[in-house]
Amino acid sequence: MVVPKLHQQPDRDASLMLMESRALGAWVCHCAGELVANHVPFLLDRTRGQRDNVPGSFARVNGGCKQLTSTTSSVVVFRVAKASISPG
Repeated sequence: MVVPKLHQQPDRDASLMLMESRALGAWVCHCAGELVANHVPFLLDRTRGQRDNVPGSFARVNGGCKQLTSTTSSVVVFRVAKASISPG
């Protein structure tokens, strides 16, 4: 994804604060040749290793869960409420 320099967030602490304040994230995974997206509650854990850990709660009955492996590519999107980026 290309993020224009104007819209980049270089402040790591600001990004972590956003993740902490907006626990519901859109989790998108690539499973069995297609994208699977789910809204999942996350809890940032800054104490696990050098990289921050973001465990989430995902129901086993969810079909996408059955296809996940330890090498599944995924991304979590946290968003600011009532905000958008205009093309201008």
